[in-house]
Amino acid sequence: MLPPLTARAPPEGPRRGAFLWRELLLEFGPDLSRTGVRVFRAPAGPAAAGSGRPTQAKEFSPPRVRAGGASKMALFQVAAPDGAVEVDWEGGEAPRAADLFRLAGIPQKGPGRPVAARLAGKLADLSVPVPQDGPVAPVTRDDPEALALLRHSTAHLMAEAVVRLFPEAKVAIGPSVEDGFYYDFDIGRPFAEDDLERISEVMRGIIGEAQPFERSEMGAGEALERFRAKGEVYKAEIIEDLAAAGETRVSLYRCGDFVDLCRGPHVPDSSWGSAFKLLSVAGAYWRGDEKRPMLQRIYGTAFFTPKDLKAHLDFLAEARRRDHRRLGKDLDLFSVHEEIGGGLVVWHPKGALLRTLLEEFERREHLRRGYDVVMGPQLLRSDLWGKSGHLDYYRENMYFTEIDGLSYAIKPMNCLAHMFVYRSKVRSFRDLPVRLFELGTVMRHEKSGVLHGLTRVRQFTQDDAHIFCTPAQVKDEILGVLSFVRDMMAAFDFDFELELSTRPEKSIGTDADWELATGALTAALEALGRPYEINAGDGAFYGPKIDVKLKDALNRRWQCATVQCDFTLPERFDLTFVDTDNVRRRPVMLHRTLFGSLERFIGVLVEHFAGDFPLWLAPVQATVVTVTGRADEAAVSYAAALRKRGVRAECDLRNEKLGYKIRESELAKIPYVLVMGDKEAEKGTASVRSRRGGQAGELDPEGFLALVGSALECPSWDWPSGTGRAGRPPAPRRGPARSRKPPERVPAADFRRNPSKREVQVSTERGRNPTPKGSTSTRWSGRPRWGWSARTAALSGSSLRGRRWPWPGPRNWTWWRWPPRPIRRSAASWTSAATSTCRARSSPNPAASPRPWRSRRSSSGPRRRTTTTRPSSRRSWSSWPKRTRSRWPWPSAAGR
Repeated sequence: MLPPLTARAPPEGPRRGAFLWRELLLEFGPDLSRTGVRVFRAPAGPAAAGSGRPTQAKEFSPPRVRAGGASKMALFQVAAPDGAVEVDWEGGEAPRAADLFRLAGIPQKGPGRPVAARLAGKLADLSVPVPQDGPVAPVTRDDPEALALLRHSTAHLMAEAVVRLFPEAKVAIGPSVEDGFYYDFDIGRPFAEDDLERISEVMRGIIGEAQPFERSEMGAGEALERFRAKGEVYKAEIIEDLAAAGETRVSLYRCGDFVDLCRGPHVPDSSWGSAFKLLSVAGAYWRGDEKRPMLQRIYGTAFFTPKDLKAHLDFLAEARRRDHRRLGKDLDLFSVHEEIGGGLVVWHPKGALLRTLLEEFERREHLRRGYDVVMGPQLLRSDLWGKSGHLDYYRENMYFTEIDGLSYAIKPMNCLAHMFVYRSKVRSFRDLPVRLFELGTVMRHEKSGVLHGLTRVRQFTQDDAHIFCTPAQVKDEILGVLSFVRDMMAAFDFDFELELSTRPEKSIGTDADWELATGALTAALEALGRPYEINAGDGAFYGPKIDVKLKDALNRRWQCATVQCDFTLPERFDLTFVDTDNVRRRPVMLHRTLFGSLERFIGVLVEHFAGDFPLWLAPVQATVVTVTGRADEAAVSYAAALRKRGVRAECDLRNEKLGYKIRESELAKIPYVLVMGDKEAEKGTASVRSRRGGQAGELDPEGFLALVGSALECPSWDWPSGTGRAGRPPAPRRGPARSRKPPERVPAADFRRNPSKREVQVSTERGRNPTPKGSTSTRWSGRPRWGWSARTAALSGSSLRGRRWPWPGPRNWTWWRWPPRPIRRSAASWTSAATSTCRARSSPNPAASPRPWRSRRSSSGPRRRTTTTRPSSRRSWSSWPKRTRSRWPWPSAAGR
């Protein structure tokens, strides 16, 4: 029978029926003889999807053509963008998702066209038959999972192109990853750079053909024989594993002549993958096993639009510019040598100094927050690691040796030694919390394929700390750790996100302990008030944890800091404390890191700052370069004077051109370059050039120290965060920003407030404001009067909150801001604002004031150009702007 209604938007009026019938004929053609569709629009909203057929739906009955044979009616629910749509499908076969979306009025062109379907919460192809027992929803390019689906489909297109160019190639696996996709091939030789361009050209041809992705299923045994006959040994191994796991049927996807073993789903056809780019080639062991064959891996990326692809390629170019491996070599920070071993870092003088500065900064802040510094051995007996559970869950990441017939293990973490420090004496509840901190070097066995510069190494140093506390103290201690993390990350301009990782499949401890630990972390996160995500099943084997994900300058996430709550290890190592009732109880153990691995954090820090570190962290803070050899001796003396005052300075006395030396210093990311010629050598000064601020004048060593100020020192806070403090801390003191002018060129200013007289005094230098000399003092009492601005009140320190509206004009005047905001100005600007706002007649020419106020001369002391002013309480009606008079919100007489 023929469908009575289509989901397209028809015109109203007499042409409505003809429009609907013509649209159905264009859509389905001869298929209308056996298929009937009735569409009803339900109200938008979550409750409308299962509310049944709406009562206000309009039905239309065009002429019908009867089809032979019996048919069944089925009702399908489609989640359309403007609301739920119910489709009655009449026919012997289940409809495809693409048919339902087309009939439901979902756009078939443009950004809103479906990429795939979502059935019962799972992604499926548009060509899959839709069961009647659940709703079906379209997946568009805005869906978070759509991009991964597109990239996986593009990986299949790349595999098809490789097989066309290299018929002897054997394909392995090709999943989508976070930023793109890859596919592994075995072709007997590495891919060359020109191979990538050839593969890309073939892929563009496949994309132009718009080949559909066709899904089929067959038995596991049949598929195994098929791939074995083709020589695809890697696909055959995958099928064997699936069969061993109980899978009896597998799915295959065909795109053109290429058939691949794949779970799916995919985009409708190959034309979707037009915005792609093949990026690089690397070697990878089959299934990550060093004993298996080495395969060739091609990395690529894909997006829905060329604009998004270009933005991503620009991002990758910036990431390459900031790559810490390249910058580490250019800045002479560190190196890694295969002769020494993969994953083992050699620190050069500048890199070792950078690391030392971080370590000293961390030790100082830990001591301020009540931590005790401890040190543990590198080797511990293996039976201790068995007792803690590391041998059962961490053995593959540990190194072992034998001494005197006993097995020892190099520590992969520092917790065991800290527990023995705690257990060395009887602890009382008065002693808790006990906070133990160690910069401990650990070793972990990492596979060669995952080693990456400083971010993935085999030997690294952890800023590890363990806090032993009572159950009642857990929440405050976790909040204290998170506040500590916040303070430290603010010192390096890092933002961060929080993630709660829960119990994994392999773990130790009872269910009750895990519930207590997870509840403690959750309560601390709720009290902190920051949003967080839950990462199910990713906790440590001994307890749940809070992971802190740093966001660098490129908005990339890096795992560094962590807090883990452990109820299990204190039980295994018999840790106790004497409680208030003289009964021994178990403490709670918190495992905690701030930077995590120092190596990893330095790698992130180099990329975050692009090698341009803050002044206090720069390995070389200043370099003295000479114009000629006659100034060498003076340059050495100048640099020695700076080093004596704590500045990390060096000399560049090479017989090179001045421009070349300055360029070298710029490439080395040195904050200040001090140029010394014959003239400067005679006076004992140097021409200071800031890397960010440009020329800063000619200064001696004392002047240079005044210029940089406290920026040479590590960041510090007026108070430590303390335990349980959830408020935002004061900003760290970093010293003045780099300026093009020395500090002595800026007029000095002294701000003093006298609360008893409600007075502000601004003392200025001669010639920097309308007052030739002396000071300008403004005084008032009582509540604000007419003519007073919020700037004047803010300068006085008086509060305007909670006061009635005494102002004669509307609230939307440009000079009025509610509530008053702090104004950040230079000293000269504040002085000018103070004198101009109060209309002080301190100018030699009284006529210079545009609207003079009544004033009186100071009665005490000799005559001077210092005037105390009071604003007038009344102003004439004609003095107000014309537009203000038309909107006069007359206040009360008392207010006026």
